[in-house]
Amino acid sequence: MTTKKPQTTSHKPHGKSGLASLWAAVLLLVAAGCNPVPIEKVEMPILVADYNVNAAKVPQLWSRAKVEVTIPRDIGSFTWGSTSGLAANNGYLVLFKNGAAGPHDFVLIGKEGPEEIFRLGSSTGEDAYYLWFKAGDKSGAWIGRLNGAGTPRGGDMPFNPTEFLSVLGIVELPGSSAARDVWMDKNPWHKEHYYVLTETFPTGKREMYFEWPMKLADPRPLRRVVMYDKANRAVMTANLSNYQTIADANGAQMPTDITIDWVGANGRTTTLALALSAMTAAPKAERSIVTLADHMPDIPPDKVNYVVGSGSARVVDIDLDPSHVNINVPTSRETHK
Repeated sequence: MTTKKPQTTSHKPHGKSGLASLWAAVLLLVAAGCNPVPIEKVEMPILVADYNVNAAKVPQLWSRAKVEVTIPRDIGSFTWGSTSGLAANNGYLVLFKNGAAGPHDFVLIGKEGPEEIFRLGSSTGEDAYYLWFKAGDKSGAWIGRLNGAGTPRGGDMPFNPTEFLSVLGIVELPGSSAARDVWMDKNPWHKEHYYVLTETFPTGKREMYFEWPMKLADPRPLRRVVMYDKANRAVMTANLSNYQTIADANGAQMPTDITIDWVGANGRTTTLALALSAMTAAPKAERSIVTLADHMPDIPPDKVNYVVGSGSARVVDIDLDPSHVNINVPTSRETHK
């Protein structure tokens, strides 16, 4: 009697094409499970309108702030402040809007006790935007005209005040724009998806990244702002998080954790980090708090730079002749307390 051997099933190798298909299927499963792609989409005009509704609720702002700044320079870096959870508030942010279109009045102030160490601001009454900080022989000041606000990228100006307000999430966007795109990050390993609003300017463009949630009813907060120059180089990148409600602003919200990197014409990156708290739209300061001439400390003339010109800006070292910028900046004064 012959005993039959049990039959076995032979598994032939899949080969390169079969293996590739298998890995592709695995990646799709991982992507579908870990990074679902939003299906519902809001149209860009609605996205902008919703953003502007929130922004319009905040005609003015007062906020405490933890400020941390690093400014690299040839004469030595200026590093000051901290946003650590253990650090105390060391500054204030004050904003006064001038209608929806602006330009607006604002100032970010850094202090040590009663003494002001740092100011970044815009004063429409003086037609000025400015930055100054006190650090002994490392002190510096930069002043420019708002009517040339398309020109402050030149020289070694560490911060661009005219770009700062776009990262707060509470300044209205224009009702129309020549270039608006919707874009989504399709990297399967990246869990966030964005709407990207692109606006073009004579000096470059701005991209604003709004969160793209799974459901239309969910919030679409602004998460990132990137400014590009004419050569399409990213000259400012801001990341925004921890949205909180502003008091006395009908439920309006804004980011309270903000980090900003500015890349100057000299290639150096200046960093500003903010942790905001106690935000309110109630009047808590006079508009005069934003002025330059009334708060300019005694900084040596050779450390004061004026951003001048039109088209492409340039930073030049000149004396403190007010006629250069139409601002009454004194050559010497006591430090404003």
